[in-house]
Amino acid sequence: MSAEVLDDATLVRVEEVLRAACGLTLARSLRRSLDTALTRAAAASGVEPGDFLRMLLLRESAAVESFIEQAVIGETYFFRHPEHLRTLARLGMAHAGPLFHVWSAGCASGEEPYSIAMALLSAGMPEGRFRVLATDVSGRALQRAREGVYGPWSMRRIEPELEKRFLVAQGEQYSVVPQVRRAVDFRRHNLAVEPPPANGLGAIFCRNVLIYFPPELVQSVLTRFVEALAPGGLLFVSPAEVPLTNGLGLETVDAEGSVALRVPPPGWTRPAPPAPARAVE
Repeated sequence: MSAEVLDDATLVRVEEVLRAACGLTLARSLRRSLDTALTRAAAASGVEPGDFLRMLLLRESAAVESFIEQAVIGETYFFRHPEHLRTLARLGMAHAGPLFHVWSAGCASGEEPYSIAMALLSAGMPEGRFRVLATDVSGRALQRAREGVYGPWSMRRIEPELEKRFLVAQGEQYSVVPQVRRAVDFRRHNLAVEPPPANGLGAIFCRNVLIYFPPELVQSVLTRFVEALAPGGLLFVSPAEVPLTNGLGLETVDAEGSVALRVPPPGWTRPAPPAPARAVE
């Protein structure tokens, strides 16, 4: 895609299409990544870039769909923020109900939901005692996630014993073992416009997604998360996104130096702040 076609004004219009379709708003420094996404989407659609751009700006559904597939797949890896996963495992092991449900919202290529399943299994939770629902707006990302095959870059933070137990080396690729894959259900879902796909959840993971949403959409999505969590359920967001949860009535929970947000259980009251120190006369 030439610079003449994608001037700043056109990039803004393209971003408006992306925002209307799935809620994403890019920082100014990232807008040029849309140029690459447009080029790839045009090639995948078998049309010239200029023609594809015109179709996209007219918001033709096929062009919008193809553009989303190229624009929203995020970079991730196994066991990102492992302190979150250990905190989740403790919650899961203490769960007394029939089934512990976890939602990975914006799961991209699948490393996060598979890590959730691995963490629960390695903590000793039986396979039939939990389910992980993993959703994303990108069908292309979900296809890759269902395949469960990853390269070395996705493996860069996983502990050797977990890698040995839950992944099988196949040349330079790694395949997720069937026990982990059986625990995860992948489903297409648009956080910007659709209600949660389940309720009464024990935990929700939505990390490094909200930072790309405009403020009014962030509050709408977070409100729906709170409504979908069971009392005592945990919400995990990235450290940079924690301030976005202010005002939702969530309890802050220490997650080994990081933060998780908890829906208060019945009867919980927020502790009163400490009284100010009295001056010594």
